[in-house]
Amino acid sequence: MISTAKKIAKKQSLVVLFSGDKLHAQQLPGIDDHWMTLIDDRMKASLVKEKEYVVFQTELTAKAPRIALANIGASDAVANLRCLAGQLAREFKKESGIQWICVDGPSDWAFHVVQSIAMGLYKVPNQKSDEKPDNKPSKHLIITSEKTLVGHGEIVGEAVNKARSFANLPANVLTTTQFVADIKALFKGVKNVSVTVLNEAAMKKKNMHALLGVGQGSMYPSYLVDISYNGGTGKPICIVGKGVMFDTGGISLKPSHKMKEMKGDMGGAAAVVAAAWAVAQMGVKKKVSFIVPIVENMVSATAQRPGDVVVASNGTSIEITNTDAEGRLILADALVYATKKKPSCLVDIATLTGASVIALGPYAISVLGNHQGVVDQLIAASASYNERCWQLPLFDDYKDLLKSDVADVLNANEGREAGTITAAKFLECFVDKLPWAHLDIASTMSVSGTKGDMVKGMTGAGTRALISFVNATLPV
Repeated sequence: MISTAKKIAKKQSLVVLFSGDKLHAQQLPGIDDHWMTLIDDRMKASLVKEKEYVVFQTELTAKAPRIALANIGASDAVANLRCLAGQLAREFKKESGIQWICVDGPSDWAFHVVQSIAMGLYKVPNQKSDEKPDNKPSKHLIITSEKTLVGHGEIVGEAVNKARSFANLPANVLTTTQFVADIKALFKGVKNVSVTVLNEAAMKKKNMHALLGVGQGSMYPSYLVDISYNGGTGKPICIVGKGVMFDTGGISLKPSHKMKEMKGDMGGAAAVVAAAWAVAQMGVKKKVSFIVPIVENMVSATAQRPGDVVVASNGTSIEITNTDAEGRLILADALVYATKKKPSCLVDIATLTGASVIALGPYAISVLGNHQGVVDQLIAASASYNERCWQLPLFDDYKDLLKSDVADVLNANEGREAGTITAAKFLECFVDKLPWAHLDIASTMSVSGTKGDMVKGMTGAGTRALISFVNATLPV
């Protein structure tokens, strides 16, 4: 539970975030004289180094409130603030109430702190037989008058956690059919939202053979879900997210090492669904279609083969060179579906290529596109929510790497060069020259340990970027 207050109370523990090497307790509204002395003494002793925090008791009793002093530093203040807030949320998670205040920090500090509290306290869903129920959640009191910022921060943090939970669930629990059911349940009764589900028969009528080909080897049916949010007027923004519920690689089978992480290959769809929920909760004054193609890529007697040729719904024929390059196939038909809505712009998001990990490591999302205005807005919007994107080129020369002898285009270059770029170049064939950008979140889809506001497992990558983009996007 998160709320706001105008001044500090003495009965609850306190987290003080500050920038630089100076903090005077009198800067803290309502601070008790005794607490003021304790804080000033520790500041005079220079005990709090940049990007670090100290915690101390206010009295010599076990149940006395504690104070944390956290130095966010002068550079990368937002990133440091989020990291420290996530750590401190776990540090204080057994306390009944915690107060948070920031001195000389970013103007939107409360927005980021509230997100980081939610994200730092996230718990991966599990099926352990000895699992104990969580303690009663702490009450967090943000010392600020910015109630709207706090409210939006809470929505964004919860949205990221929803995306994480979808991507962390085992594929035998969150099947294609169950994911569709969960999406319907999430938006039932939500104002200005309608959910349309295309089953395989409906997709066949629309000639979505690129999408259907990927799922034909699975016992679970394929779907396309359109979450339409009608919060404004004019042309819609269309956001498309890859939803491969599990990816074996198909006939082009993946190595077994870490294949279990492919339950998270629907991370793009998870981010899109979570972003749709957040946009609706915020009441954004725009029209947006959130589109998720949903399949499972399995090995079976009916699975798609390398060498097959499929025809997408816009008439483009595709030679399959690698069945493990399946995400771009389902996105192809989903993008064509989106173009028919005549949107102002298109964005797609996917855990698409291992090459993105090689290019950027785990520190940034690859972004490419055919319209610099959309790309620039996406980079700026994601940065404001503390998700880093880095642009890669999309020169026409790269399409030469996708030439086929028997079809209009290959689904994947058979060499090793420019994997992330050629994947985006393939997708460009299906956007009908509309303003478009592509996010490859394979590089940031998961983390191997818990630190700051990141918790071991799937990260909910791209959720914040999408929410911020929808909020900030201007006509292009």
